[in-house]
Amino acid sequence: MLFRVLFVCTGNTCRSPMAEALLRHHLAKRGWEQSVDVRSAGISALEGAPMASLARRALHQHDCAGDDHEASLLRSELLDWADVILTMTLAHRMAVSASYPGHTGKVFTLKEYAMERVEGEEAEDDPLAFLDMDIHDPFGGNEEIYERCAQELVMITLRLVERLRIQLETSGRTAGEEPAQ
Repeated sequence: MLFRVLFVCTGNTCRSPMAEALLRHHLAKRGWEQSVDVRSAGISALEGAPMASLARRALHQHDCAGDDHEASLLRSELLDWADVILTMTLAHRMAVSASYPGHTGKVFTLKEYAMERVEGEEAEDDPLAFLDMDIHDPFGGNEEIYERCAQELVMITLRLVERLRIQLETSGRTAGEEPAQ
């Protein structure tokens, strides 16, 4: 059984698809793509819209592709599918929780979820601990703004991979393996 991660932003053309592509990239580098499934959606997405060209360019700077992305509108079926719903901002988290109150327990901002300590993890100084909880929207910005967003997403999705590894191991699974029967 896969652990399923859903990233959510506004239009599903910048932040959430970049986070999806980066997490997929990190998982594939570790051979964990069989343990974690990743999708993204937007609370106001235009179904089928491509990823913003500057978002794709920023991903390419990190040897990551997002060329085949098509925007998806957030729907209850996606929320039902997900084990965890990671929003780009606190406002997104509040909007998802208000619109879909049955899913509130699995909705977090990406940063709060990735930074949360889990059982078995040693406490340490975390450079991400001083950042605000939002991944700021690069939409309408220039290439430098998109690159800053991508750099922040690289850092936080790497932290998320570590959180997922610990979570999979403490649930009786090893990242990259099927759950114990």
